[in-house]
Amino acid sequence: MRFLAAIHTVFGLALLAVAGWWAIATFQILPHMSTGTTVTNLSVVAMLALTFSAPLIALGIWMLVLGRAARRNRRGLRALLLRTHGALLVLALASTAVGIAELRAAARSAQHGGGLLGGLGLIPLALGGCVAVFSLVALACAFGIQPADVVTASRAARR
Repeated sequence: MRFLAAIHTVFGLALLAVAGWWAIATFQILPHMSTGTTVTNLSVVAMLALTFSAPLIALGIWMLVLGRAARRNRRGLRALLLRTHGALLVLALASTAVGIAELRAAARSAQHGGGLLGGLGLIPLALGGCVAVFSLVALACAFGIQPADVVTASRAARR
C-alpha cells in the first residue's frame, strides 16, 4: 500500500506542477497581445490558462486524494482505484493511438518532402504510455486488495 500511496502522491504533485507551469506560460503571452484593452486581454488569457490547467489541477488533486486513501488503507479504496484507473487507462490508450497515428502520418509526409513536425507524435505516445503503465500497475494493486483486508485494516487503525 505504501508504494501505491507514494506513486499516486508523486503523480499528483507532478500534475499540479505541470498545470502551474502551463498557467504561467499562458500568462506570459499577455504583454505580446496587440488588440484590445488590458482588462479584455487579461480575461482572455485567464480563460485560456484555466481551460488548459483546470483538468490537470483536478486530476492532480484527485491523485493526491487517492494517495492519501491508499496510505490510510481507506474502505472502498479498491472501487476508487478501479474506476479511476479504468478511465485513465482508456484515455492513455487513446493518447497512445493518436501518437502512433501522428508518427505514421509524419512518415507518409516525409516521403513526399514534408514531415517538419513529425516528432510531435512522440509527445502523446510517451505521455499515454507512461499513464498506461501507471494505470496498469494501480489496477494490478487494486485487484490484489481483498475487501476483507481493507475492513480489517481500517478497524485496526481506529483502535
